[in-house]
Amino acid sequence: METSPALSMENSPHDSIRTRKIAALVSDGFAGKELDGVRKVLEERGATLELVGPTLSPVTSQEGREERPLRTFSTASSVMYDAVYVPGGEKSVAALRRAPLAVDFVREAYVHCKALALSADANTLLDAAGVRDLEAPPSKGLDATRGIVRSAKVETKGLGQLFAESIARRHWEREAPPPRSSAA
Repeated sequence: METSPALSMENSPHDSIRTRKIAALVSDGFAGKELDGVRKVLEERGATLELVGPTLSPVTSQEGREERPLRTFSTASSVMYDAVYVPGGEKSVAALRRAPLAVDFVREAYVHCKALALSADANTLLDAAGVRDLEAPPSKGLDATRGIVRSAKVETKGLGQLFAESIARRHWEREAPPPRSSAA
């Protein structure tokens, strides 16, 4: 079958994240200052960050500030978003790891070749989601490999900038080969 350059997602411009919608997976104990820093970078570039949590009730950051999720893990899916961000916060990440729908959210975003950003202990969600084809998380600093931006510690500006660059395109290099038919 011939492909059409006009219809190809690969031929779309890769220089802007304006109008892109990003999910931020949060639970009580998320790193609020980090979330603010990443949100600022994304919004300055025209993207929208929506909080997705276990319920629509407010979640409290590790700094004590409340934020209200717009959607829940039951009412949202990664297919509704262009990218997924998981801020650090030990308590929040532990709760997300225990929530099968949150783990599926990360797995689905990975399989659909969408940009992901995770910091500090949030990196453990990749393992929970079955993503095992990456190098170990960075011991310090930032790493951006195949559209997955990871930070060893709670980070704001650098993580936000690398994530914004990753959101500008899909990461087809992660795409798995199609399943083979057993009838062939």
